[in-house]
Amino acid sequence: MWMKTKIHALFPTAVWWWLMLAAVLQAQDITVTATVDRTHIGLNQQFQLTVEISGSGAMSASEPNLPSMESFAAFSGSSTSQNFQFINGRMQVSKSYTYYFIAAKVGTFEIGPVSVTYKGKTYRSAPIRIEIVQSAAPPTRPRSPATPRRPQSSTGSSSLADNLFLRAEVNKTRVYLNEPIIINYKIYTNVQVTDYRFTNQPNYGNFWAEEFPVPNQPRVYQESFNGRLFSVASIKKVALFPTSIGKKVIPPLSIEANVRVRERRRSRDFFDAFFDDPFFGRIISYPMSTDSITVEVLPLPQEGRPRDFNGAVGQYEMDVIVDRKRAKTNEAITLKLTLSGTGNIRTLAAPKIRFPNEFEVYDPKISENVTRANDAIRGYKTFEYVLIPRRPGTYTIQNLNFSYFDPEAEKYVTLRHPAIGLTIDRGKEPVAFSRSGLSKEEVRLLSQDIRYIAKTADRFVDLNRQFYHLPAFWTMLIAPALLLLVGVVYRRHQDRLASNVAYARSRKAQKIAQKLLHEARKAMNAGDVAKFYAETAKALTTFVGNKLNLEESALVSDELIEHMQRRGVASDIVEQYRALLADCDFHRFARPDAPEEAMRKTYEQAKTILARLEKAL
Repeated sequence: MWMKTKIHALFPTAVWWWLMLAAVLQAQDITVTATVDRTHIGLNQQFQLTVEISGSGAMSASEPNLPSMESFAAFSGSSTSQNFQFINGRMQVSKSYTYYFIAAKVGTFEIGPVSVTYKGKTYRSAPIRIEIVQSAAPPTRPRSPATPRRPQSSTGSSSLADNLFLRAEVNKTRVYLNEPIIINYKIYTNVQVTDYRFTNQPNYGNFWAEEFPVPNQPRVYQESFNGRLFSVASIKKVALFPTSIGKKVIPPLSIEANVRVRERRRSRDFFDAFFDDPFFGRIISYPMSTDSITVEVLPLPQEGRPRDFNGAVGQYEMDVIVDRKRAKTNEAITLKLTLSGTGNIRTLAAPKIRFPNEFEVYDPKISENVTRANDAIRGYKTFEYVLIPRRPGTYTIQNLNFSYFDPEAEKYVTLRHPAIGLTIDRGKEPVAFSRSGLSKEEVRLLSQDIRYIAKTADRFVDLNRQFYHLPAFWTMLIAPALLLLVGVVYRRHQDRLASNVAYARSRKAQKIAQKLLHEARKAMNAGDVAKFYAETAKALTTFVGNKLNLEESALVSDELIEHMQRRGVASDIVEQYRALLADCDFHRFARPDAPEEAMRKTYEQAKTILARLEKAL
């Protein structure tokens, strides 16, 4: 009786241990499930393959080994997630792998089983059948003027389209004439970009451009776009001031980025897994560009426009300083007028000040300082006048006004400074007359009254002179050798022109510049002010660019001046060059009018500075 009871008491315990062991063994098994987000996919559209590993051994299982899909899809990226749940006191574990692909071929295809290894045993999912169809257009983001173009590449880089693109953002698309548009070029990426280079810089023909400084290593930050998080960097920022009204197009910017692409390996070898890290991926070149952006430029209103308004747009302040209000005749007086604020500082024109007729007034010395920061162009421009009073008395400098249009308030503003009174005493020196000299008629009469006495003698000939004493003999003797030497030098010159681009550009720089100056002279004779100053500026920039072998994108005044200073060009030549370019830009954009006398003066200055640069460079 005791034995029977003992056996019955032990049997449930043994059964319980066997059941527990079976439960543990069963819990250690895993399940592999593969799914796609859709089975009907358009060509070049992205789809995702999700592999879920569930079971208590999910965390210890190997990474899924995907079947080959290269014949119909391109790998784009992957992500991993984990899930832990407690249900009725039991823990359930699952791990998901999501893979992104781009459909690359039309047809019906089968995604083979996905295999996972756990404790030497292989687990597989069921195959999946998908259909790729020819779609009219891939499902891209909503297009807008600031949305990037998605270029295709023969290298297979189309798989990067959703993870790497370029955008151009503008702060506004409807502005007044000369009101700035801030355009920010940003690169969005979810892949590893090692570097990039600009392949096509926009030609802002209808705009005056002021570029903001961008560090060599742009700051990278996170930004959400269309519900996805991207790493973003601003690679270029420009303030554009429209110079004419109407619909204007901002051309696209193109870059080429080097992207490190991860190459997935099917082997489970330890070393293959190590080198599967993205650090050891393949580098491909991926082109990107933005779309063109259309903006509307409104004309400045006629209502309320002051008579002295000369095209300034922005917000400004004016300050006027005179170094002294009492002086003697023939003593210099300095008047400084400074305009400061936000806007296109470089194109600000000097106010029309009414100076006394008894004063000799020299052209103002202009200095400026421009700061580009915080999405605004700020700075100041100073006009320094030197006044020479020629007669004693009490005088007044009037009309110290400056008018501008405020685009934020949409109204004109006039800054006024009180008239400045000056007291001029008689100096010890006699009054000087600045415009002294003889008139053309006086010079003509003087040439008739005074003539030089010129006497000529008959020509004498040496009768005893032999033929070999004549220059013609030696000329014919030496000419063949000279011609041979000239031919050798000319041939070497031609070979160097064909093989050395920098040398060829330098040699042809003066000739090209003179052609452009000839076009400028024709425009001046025709009264085309804008074309005259445009061709003159082009002659100046093209000459220096050819001399220094610079690319066309570097032909901007600041970069040209920096290169000239590096080459050791004299500071006075550089300053004359800078001032002449600024004068050309001023008449092209700020005030498209100029008398013929001013154009002839600019033309002669351009010829002079080109001659000096020919010697300096």
